[in-house]
Amino acid sequence: MVDSFDRWCLFCDFEVHASRDIAPQPLLDDYVDELIAMVGRKEAKRVFENDNRVSRIARARRSALPDGTPTLEMLITLGDRRGATPSFIQFDEGDARDAEKYDGEVKGAGAHCILRLVEDDDAPPGRYRMLLEEVRGLGRCSCPLISGQFLGG
Repeated sequence: MVDSFDRWCLFCDFEVHASRDIAPQPLLDDYVDELIAMVGRKEAKRVFENDNRVSRIARARRSALPDGTPTLEMLITLGDRRGATPSFIQFDEGDARDAEKYDGEVKGAGAHCILRLVEDDDAPPGRYRMLLEEVRGLGRCSCPLISGQFLGG
């Protein structure tokens, strides 16, 4: 378990491939503006596990690395209706207090992601380097948005 004093990040590959062998290899950069627009319309989400969990790209914007390489920055969130309401413990006294949730709120987590929009030169076509915060439920292949299901993969 990652404790509160550590911040873990994963370097991994994001792959994009055409659905047929004869189709041209898609370029990720060609889809970024529509993805950002979907995020703005709050449509960049997937509800799963019998309508109990939702994963979404909550924010997305274009940016660049210090060397000028174009990137896509995203905030990915995961909400779970079945999650227990978080509590806070008073450190000195030990008293517990439940956090107040507003209507429609569920337990959740968020992870930041930076995706290079230029293919990795040292990898097969269609692979892009990605940096993703490690958050329980939003890891390398566990998030439906990152595993390609969101983009139609």
